[in-house]
Amino acid sequence: MNFLQKFTKRDLGFAVLTGLITGVIGWRILEFLKTPEFYNLPWILLVVTVPILWILGVLLGYFLGQWLNFFNQFGKFAAIGFTNFIVTAGVLNILLSITDYTSGIGYSFISSVSFVVGVISSYIWNKYWFRGQMA
Repeated sequence: MNFLQKFTKRDLGFAVLTGLITGVIGWRILEFLKTPEFYNLPWILLVVTVPILWILGVLLGYFLGQWLNFFNQFGKFAAIGFTNFIVTAGVLNILLSITDYTSGIGYSFISSVSFVVGVISSYIWNKYWFRGQMA
């Protein structure tokens, strides 16, 4: 089976959705941190480029899966992993801006909360994107 035939509408939808979430949250984090623009390109371009990169990553996984079978799922796991890193970082940044806890037990608590949100997000994405596909 050709690797392009393995790429389903479901893969496209989930890659675009997780890419959009990652791009929007990443853009807002970089704006919040007042990070200088990259080569004078606005950070909002992440909203467009990240979904494209996620689609290409899933396709690359299917392409490499022609030789090593585990790559068929690797692209999806990578997209979900990066998305959940950004979700965790976004929640942490929101909680930091609300509470001003940057050290001590308060920081440990909000860091734990952001980690738990990231784990729940990971569980949900993996459950629904891989539904009926894991063997």
